[in-house]
Amino acid sequence: LPFLPFREMLNCGNIQVPEIFHVKGTGFSWNILNNPGVVPFTLISLFSAILWKIRPQEQLKIFNCTIKQILMTSIAIAASIAMVQVMAFSRENGADLPDMLSCIALGAAKVMGKAYISCTPFIGIFGTFFAGSCTVSNILFDQLHFDTAQMLKLNEPLVIALQNAGAGLGSMIRISGVIAACATVNLKNKETGIILKNCIPAFILALLVLLGSYIFFC
Repeated sequence: LPFLPFREMLNCGNIQVPEIFHVKGTGFSWNILNNPGVVPFTLISLFSAILWKIRPQEQLKIFNCTIKQILMTSIAIAASIAMVQVMAFSRENGADLPDMLSCIALGAAKVMGKAYISCTPFIGIFGTFFAGSCTVSNILFDQLHFDTAQMLKLNEPLVIALQNAGAGLGSMIRISGVIAACATVNLKNKETGIILKNCIPAFILALLVLLGSYIFFC
């Protein structure tokens, strides 16, 4: 609510990350307090501690256990975000080389030809698998699919729709999500098995999506 003082209070905790090698767009600003992933959970934790009368020593023990539980998850998520940033900003280079996604699009168009459309949902799945988000997968690969579809004179909206469907299905096996879920329920060293088992329904549904696209649009 704008007439309350909380907005200014929440906007006072910015962390600024400078541009990497002076490349435009690689800088980052994170407002810690004005963040939906921080404030609600922090307030709930404090309220729960008061409600259940948890002593400060026990609170510190819980905090330390939580840090240990999510440490590996944080590393995996940070690594996936770094990979996404590298691919997204690879067009910014001093040698004026094409970006990674353009190279992938050109190579895929040459190798696969018209069959490229059959791989689109699986590329979407792969994107979500390592990027950790359907949205980020679409941001990364939509332009690739559109460029490739134009090269091969394919149905561009259909190709993008198949990418989006695959990206949604990829949420079943996204690395960061599985690691976070296992950390939450304290299942260590089970991530690989969960991902492999979830690959089966993900790929079956991707095939059904392809079948439907061929029936109705091809």
